[in-house]
Amino acid sequence: MKAFHSHAIISLVFLCFTVMSLVCLSSCTQTVANPDVPFNEQLVVSCFVYGDSTVIAADVTKTLPLSVLYSRDAALVRDAEVWMQTPTEKIKLAYDNTLQQYRCPVSGINAGGTYTLTVTWNGKTVVGSTVIPSPPIVDSVRASGAYFSPNPSASFGA
Repeated sequence: MKAFHSHAIISLVFLCFTVMSLVCLSSCTQTVANPDVPFNEQLVVSCFVYGDSTVIAADVTKTLPLSVLYSRDAALVRDAEVWMQTPTEKIKLAYDNTLQQYRCPVSGINAGGTYTLTVTWNGKTVVGSTVIPSPPIVDSVRASGAYFSPNPSASFGA
């Protein structure tokens, strides 16, 4: 009888804790009809430049106010001026409606070269620059330890 009594007390305490948690959590949510948060529209630019690549692509979007439901279509910037300065030339990237990014073919991205992306839109300018690193020079490779076996059918790992 004592075991039943302690089990009932534990169940009652758990039930009270659960009900109080739900009451507290439900009062934490409040919808604000018109948030009085200042909004400063910004450009969001993403561009990856890879060695030996033949295409440069840049993704250009803008921030949206809290009152606007986010969608990629609403955030896309389709009319920016996007330029890539390579070690040998300055190239304008054109907007591709299908891929929804600015793109241009290049003759090759070379190691050691500096590449600078400049995006201008609606009075705002974003500039980013990178240097393509040279591939590492490997003098030698030595394999040893439990992870290597002369038998190719042997299982690897610890």
